Amino acid sequence: MRIGCIIQARLNSTRLPNKVNADIGGWPMIKHVTQRMERRRMAKVEGLVPGVVAWAHDYPELNENDVLGRYTLCARRNALDAIMRVTGDCPLIDPEACQRVLERFLLGFDYCANDLVATYPDGLGCEVFTREALEYANLHVSDNNPADREHVTPFIIRGARKGQFMYSNVRCPIVGVEALKFSVDTQEDLDRARAIDAAGPADFSLAATLEAYERSKVKKMFE
Repeated sequence: MRIGCIIQARLNSTRLPNKVNADIGGWPMIKHVTQRMERRRMAKVEGLVPGVVAWAHDYPELNENDVLGRYTLCARRNALDAIMRVTGDCPLIDPEACQRVLERFLLGFDYCANDLVATYPDGLGCEVFTREALEYANLHVSDNNPADREHVTPFIIRGARKGQFMYSNVRCPIVGVEALKFSVDTQEDLDRARAIDAAGPADFSLAATLEAYERSKVKKMFE
C-alpha cells in the first residue's frame, strides 16, 4: 500500500494572512509541520511516502476553495492508495499521534482520525483514509456544497457514521488536555506557538509540548 501525507496549506487566511509562512523560531510555520511529518519513525511504515504540501496554485484548474478536489488530484498524481491529512497551521503537531492514527488505520479501516471525539488539543488533528473513500467523496459532493468541498472529509465522516465506511477514533493517552489550542488561526495563536517553541520542547511529542507550555510565560498569558 502506498500511503502519502498531504499537508494542506493556504496563503489567504482572512484572520491571519500568509500564516503558513509566519516565522516561528527562525523557520516558516509550514517547515515546522513538514519536519515533524517527515520524522524517521513515520518513514518506517512500509509504503509511506514523504509529505506532500498541497498548495492551491498547484491546481489552477480548480476553484481555490475546492480543497477536496485538490486532495483528489494530488492523490492521483502521486499514485496514493491511502492519504494522511494534516494542515499547515499546526506547527506543534505530534508525529507520534499521527503514527497511532496510521497504525489503527492499517488494521483494516477506511477512515481513522484522532479528533472525531475531542481528546487531543486543537492542533494535533490527523486523519487517514483510503483513496476509494476520497474518490467517492469527490464524486458525490457537488459544487453546491462548498463547505464539504473546502473541508475535505465531512462527507466521509458522515458516511462512516452511517455505516458506509469502517472507521475508528484514536484517543489521546494524556487525559484532560482537549481544551488546549495549539493550532494557529489568529495572532494570539501564533504568539502562543512562538512562546512554546522558544521554551525549547525536548522533542516533538505532545508530552514535551505540554512541558514547554507549562514552564513558558505563555501559559499565564492565555489562561
